[in-house]
Amino acid sequence: MPWAQAPTGDTDRHRAHGRAETRTVKALSIEGLGFPHAVQAVRIRRHVTDLRTGKASWTLAYAVTSLPGEQAGAGRLGALVRGHWAIEVLHHVRDTTFAEDACKVRTGHGPVNLAALRSLAALLLTELKCPTTPDAIRWVSHGCFTRPLDLIGIA
Repeated sequence: MPWAQAPTGDTDRHRAHGRAETRTVKALSIEGLGFPHAVQAVRIRRHVTDLRTGKASWTLAYAVTSLPGEQAGAGRLGALVRGHWAIEVLHHVRDTTFAEDACKVRTGHGPVNLAALRSLAALLLTELKCPTTPDAIRWVSHGCFTRPLDLIGIA
């Protein structure tokens, strides 16, 4: 793809979590390349500077979409990709803290019900303002007969 010649469609800058981040989004039309329903290719360049150390790094991400340019320009496509990571963060917590991927429940409503319970637990544990979710789990487990009830407001 001729990314060097493609104009920059959107640039987004954020400062949070001790980092300064700049995302540059370019989108190209790819109709006629032989991929059914593929209309645009997207390249997102992410430049991150650690504000404490000054160390800089960058990554590139590519995506293909069926959304035409009239429905989703570079700015909207960048926002959609960024919004996807909000979902991935929750899945990461559910998998690393609650071992969701190792769960053997695979039939009926069990997987959906357990995912909902894990999401609820993660939400309630974040309300404790502990540094990490495992720290919150340890705090709750030290008073396993009273602290979980306090957490959901049942005394």
